[in-house]
Amino acid sequence: MPIYPIHCGKCHFHGDTFAKVAEIDPDGCILCPECGTRAPQDYTRKTVGNGNREFHGKTQESITEWFHPTEVAEARRTFGERAGACIQDNGTVRFKDRSQQREYAATRHAIEAKAQTTKGGR
Repeated sequence: MPIYPIHCGKCHFHGDTFAKVAEIDPDGCILCPECGTRAPQDYTRKTVGNGNREFHGKTQESITEWFHPTEVAEARRTFGERAGACIQDNGTVRFKDRSQQREYAATRHAIEAKAQTTKGGR
């Protein structure tokens, strides 16, 4: 099943969702996985290509990282002040430059490693 980026105007979900091609209505809308209403596809924040993302002096929004808006405060606390600053109020993750992106990735890796250690120690 293909993955489509959507932005729901009703519940404000912004992210990727799976959908069969037959599930897309004539206007290109797909069911929102959060609230079930039809939401338009949103490719304005996505890039397609070989995965290399260039900054060219602009901030870049992650195409793989995001949080539900209700989880933002907790995610910021978990990631700490510096890496948590990348997490926007709407749940998207936006980097000012490549070094900030690397720092966020390193912090995420450390959080996941700690979770695995904790999980394995029970």
